[in-house]
Amino acid sequence: MDGSFTIRIDRTDRDEFTIYPWGKIENDEVVETFEEGETRFGPFEEHLDRLRPAVDGAVLTEQWLEEHRSVGTMAQRPRALAEHPLAERHLGYEDYQCIAILRGFEHEDSTINSITQLHPTADGVLRVRFTLPTDLSNSEQATVQTMVNLAAAVRDQPAPRYGDRMLSDRLVLRAYRFQREVGRVDIDVIPSTTGVFLSMQTPSRKLPRRTALMTPLRRDRSSTVGRSSLTQNW
Repeated sequence: MDGSFTIRIDRTDRDEFTIYPWGKIENDEVVETFEEGETRFGPFEEHLDRLRPAVDGAVLTEQWLEEHRSVGTMAQRPRALAEHPLAERHLGYEDYQCIAILRGFEHEDSTINSITQLHPTADGVLRVRFTLPTDLSNSEQATVQTMVNLAAAVRDQPAPRYGDRMLSDRLVLRAYRFQREVGRVDIDVIPSTTGVFLSMQTPSRKLPRRTALMTPLRRDRSSTVGRSSLTQNW
């Protein structure tokens, strides 16, 4: 299971130069096909069968986006977009880290009411703002745990195969309750060849100096995350 993501794959009719939806996938299963797309491009299931042998196990959302990352210079390739109940827009390959953030929000220990901002910016920053439920008995613990889950999801995300140019240099996480900021985490992404680390440096005594986030990954990736700070206003 890969969370609540739905993948919609579109394709361009190059004679009409019009984009048509071809099919939808949830948890590696086809859940919907579109007649106009299949009439023009053939059976959607046959297209997926050509891709699956190259992937070991279930296909992650990132892999669907990666395999359908661009329509190409001549609009010759299908394009995939991800849908999620918490996201107000479709997400493409350029939103790679947003998928990890949404996966972090789905963690059983995360607490969220809604997402009010989820956008990579031109200056290399991924900004995430979310609201907490107003009836929380312990908003401090919920905020810290959710922040930890979001950061861990970004740390554990598979590295993109086609370069890190779509990855943000900094993650900025903000939590709000009653329209008031109650938590903030800034994380710098530092190029490296050793792997991925999250070093949560914070002056607050409410978060341990060393957490599971500081555990190195057992895989290669061309970035290290560090020099982060946590600010809490309770």
